[in-house]
Amino acid sequence: MLSLFMRREHTWEVTLSGVVALLLMKRRSTMRMLVGALLATALLGAASAAYAANATGKIKSLDMTKDTVTLDSGSSYMAPKSVKLSNFKVGEKVTVSYTKAGDKMDITSMKPAA
Repeated sequence: MLSLFMRREHTWEVTLSGVVALLLMKRRSTMRMLVGALLATALLGAASAAYAANATGKIKSLDMTKDTVTLDSGSSYMAPKSVKLSNFKVGEKVTVSYTKAGDKMDITSMKPAA
């Protein structure tokens, strides 16, 4: 006689003439959940991570009140108080080192380009 019934935690037991075979589906679903969680964490981590880069160009505008620098490429960068924007002039060629997180680009250093 064949009987099939489901137990808690997704463990299936199949009984055939007194012989019990356990099909452990729990192990598979746990592994899938773990892989899914790790993949989601990796994707979110990559999307929100800040990265460092450099840009070289001529200063198109300086806004001392908002602490922003715009290069001739059209990119705008936020300068911390440690970067003295008053040392630079519009039209001067500079190299900007910055970190980017989302749409925000924060200057880490700025110096005249060679």
